[in-house]
Amino acid sequence: MFLEKENIMFLNKKESIGCFSLFLLFLISINGFSQNETNHWYFGKNAGLDFNSGEVDVLTDSNMVTPAGCSIISDFNGDLMFYSNGQNIWNRNHQIMDNGSDLFGEIEGVQTSIILPKPNDSSAYYVFYTRENTVSSPAVMAEGVYYSEIKFNLQNPLGIVVVKNQRIANTTTSRLAAIYDNDSDTYKVLCVTKPNAPILNQNGEELFVFRIFNISQTGVNLNPIVITIQESLATIGAMKISPNGEFIAVADYINMRIYTYSFDLDLNLITHYKTLPSVPAFGLFLNPYGVEFSQDSNMLYYTGSAGLNGGIYIVQIQFSLINDPNPPDTYFFEEPRAKSLQLARNGKIYVSKGDFNSPYNRISIINKPEKFSTEIEFLSDAINFSPDASTKGLPIFVASSLRNRIIVSDDACVNTVFDFELDMYSPIISVQWDFGDGTFSNDLNPSHVFTTPGFHKIKATVVTPNRTFVLYKTINVFPPPLLPLNQVLTQCDNDNDGFSVFNLENISDFISNANSEFEYYFYTNFVDAQNDQNPIQNPINYTNRFVSEEIFVKIITENGCPFISSFFIENVSTTTSTQLPNFYTCENSDGISGNSEGIFDSNTIKLEIISILNIPSNYDVKFYPTYLDAQTKLNEISGLYTSTTREIWIRIEDENNSCNGIFPFTIQVNNEIEVNLEERYTICDSNVQSPMVLDGGISNTSWTWRNISLQVLSTDRFFPLVDDGKFSVILEKEENGLNCTETIYFDVAMAIAPRLEEIKVDNDKIFVSVRGLENYEFSLDNSTYFGSGKSHTFFDLQPGVYTVYIRDVNGCSYAIQEEILIIKIPRYFTPNGDGINDYWKLYGPMNDYYSAVEVALYDRFGNLLHNMNLIENNQGWGGVSNSKNLPSSDYWYKITFKDFNNNAITKRGNFSLIR
Repeated sequence: MFLEKENIMFLNKKESIGCFSLFLLFLISINGFSQNETNHWYFGKNAGLDFNSGEVDVLTDSNMVTPAGCSIISDFNGDLMFYSNGQNIWNRNHQIMDNGSDLFGEIEGVQTSIILPKPNDSSAYYVFYTRENTVSSPAVMAEGVYYSEIKFNLQNPLGIVVVKNQRIANTTTSRLAAIYDNDSDTYKVLCVTKPNAPILNQNGEELFVFRIFNISQTGVNLNPIVITIQESLATIGAMKISPNGEFIAVADYINMRIYTYSFDLDLNLITHYKTLPSVPAFGLFLNPYGVEFSQDSNMLYYTGSAGLNGGIYIVQIQFSLINDPNPPDTYFFEEPRAKSLQLARNGKIYVSKGDFNSPYNRISIINKPEKFSTEIEFLSDAINFSPDASTKGLPIFVASSLRNRIIVSDDACVNTVFDFELDMYSPIISVQWDFGDGTFSNDLNPSHVFTTPGFHKIKATVVTPNRTFVLYKTINVFPPPLLPLNQVLTQCDNDNDGFSVFNLENISDFISNANSEFEYYFYTNFVDAQNDQNPIQNPINYTNRFVSEEIFVKIITENGCPFISSFFIENVSTTTSTQLPNFYTCENSDGISGNSEGIFDSNTIKLEIISILNIPSNYDVKFYPTYLDAQTKLNEISGLYTSTTREIWIRIEDENNSCNGIFPFTIQVNNEIEVNLEERYTICDSNVQSPMVLDGGISNTSWTWRNISLQVLSTDRFFPLVDDGKFSVILEKEENGLNCTETIYFDVAMAIAPRLEEIKVDNDKIFVSVRGLENYEFSLDNSTYFGSGKSHTFFDLQPGVYTVYIRDVNGCSYAIQEEILIIKIPRYFTPNGDGINDYWKLYGPMNDYYSAVEVALYDRFGNLLHNMNLIENNQGWGGVSNSKNLPSSDYWYKITFKDFNNNAITKRGNFSLIR
């Protein structure tokens, strides 16, 4: 137990020995710092990951809550050392390190801190951090780049900050990156700041610079290499060095650019390489934030948001092909909340999600960043930290510590050769391979054959001049098809002639790991199978050549694993004499009446057949539409099956997939239920005529007539329509022991007597219209009716008296009878003395309807030419006025009709005199 008083630490004897042992371990591993330094991650709101096992485990012990950038480091064995967000440093016990608070870092930036070991001194570390904004309260913290130094020793086994808040640049952006230079055994810390004296471009914009600080065995060199950035760079966006140390990528959130640079470690030289506009698709302009390289440095990724209300995307660029004559393709996809990207030691890229105000309890993974497009196997929300959460940042590391990797040929099949090699940033002295299956190798680039399928974790312990690395790689060894030897594919031989049709692909029934993506190729001998020649052309309809014939098969799995084996095909003598009953269904069981089809439940039929034939429970019973289908086991019928009446074939197999019988039975669709009903009826007033009677169908068995309340009104076949409303009838028909029913719904409306609305007579025409809810038909003789609507016109009628009859088209005898007089008023006359049409007069039986008729004739100037009454009309007008024959012209008439009640009607018009 430690007793603290006035910053003096006292230890008892036992604890002193433990601390000394711990410190001795530090000294022993002084030259053994490895890739294990990246094994722990802490970030966001108490979120954490552990990569020590070669897999990924979620950690829940973090005490750090940070909105964005952070850093962490582990020791040679992958044990946690400490972590920081640029304001505080937490030790391995998740307590604030001695003197580890009040650092001047600004935690809102994307990359606010990074941790580096001191070369060849595992007791010393440096934390670099940035501050973009000067504050004066509660303490003065000026803008710039800072570092602090941490020491581990016997007195401070959990670390102590011995140098704190050393300012090494007066300005900065929140961009930090680092790389290890193996040749000089130095770390290079890269940051982006403004120069000491302003540098302006041709547009008058102030430029930024790269500052490269070297960290060697003697400490931090405070005289950085300064390189001007010619591009107009904004302050927001991450910066990463490629794992091979050859390139730098900088995301510019404001200017929507990704700037890339060549990096020469030996010369400390940075030169512009390519500027990539963040437009992965036409019309999609992104503000890039996070950026990362794949482990082989060939792919570049960035995250970007499409404006304030747009989506957030992850974009992949084939960086190694960027100088090709044809620009490389870009792959992108939407990933809500995506922020920072960080490569891990397992070669995967992790994607933070959320922000400080809206943390998110999951992060996503790009599983295979070195692949392209969908082959990257992106998993959204793959890791759950709940109740802890991710924010905008992920820890950043020395880029070279993530380069070291095992390179292996693509996942392959069992009993095939896997080739292994290493990619390291330091020369390799020796390597010990552990293939995870009890075999080992000391070869630099070994080959290995796995005899068992599944996931194998490969471990490589690599010794370099300055360090020892432990690398892991998980590979998937695909299994072969699991087909036991000497399998027999049998076929039922119904005619017992020794020959049948086989579907050779049914050998898949004997393969325990078969799936639909397996490919099968069949041969009659082993040599053809080996040489892939003379394959059987129609293997799904193959007729055996011998009673027992050996067939050779080459199977290729969905993963491309080939396998050659053989099996036998044999006939089994069977008979088709087994008689099964017919199975019936209702014609309307498919929901459609009148199509002669119905639905059969194959599962129910199967259970009945199993019971009838006493088939063992471990036998397989399947249905097929034809005998050939039953032989080849194609087009199986299962579940609910819609069909007309037809023959179905059943195939029975035992537990060894051997055929035990193929024979037919009939599925029959019963006759259609007789339905002679309409959806709507209109009935007449019972005082007018007898009720309409509906017929429920003579071929049906029962009839249940109901009203809208489902009250049964009648169970007779015939149903008189007396009341209006909504009704239904349940029709039942018994056939083949099966009762089929159908419910018919219909509406009944009460007809309403029409009212005569208008009658118009025009010489030889009568127009009639009525008002009512139905359609009506019209007649002049009460025998022949015309029309179907609300009005009708009769044409070409002679002068006389007519009776118009109107009735409901539904047959209701609501007949309207209206007597109508047609008087013909000639449109012209020809007074030429030929005895034909020499006089203009009115035609029709007017004496019976009018007490007086007065006719006045005028010329076009309104001069009265002639008057006539009913008697004078019998003679008519001959075109003479004042004893003079009037010329051919148009003349006008005024006719006044007076009925016997002395009511007068006047009609005016014109006619022509033609000579």
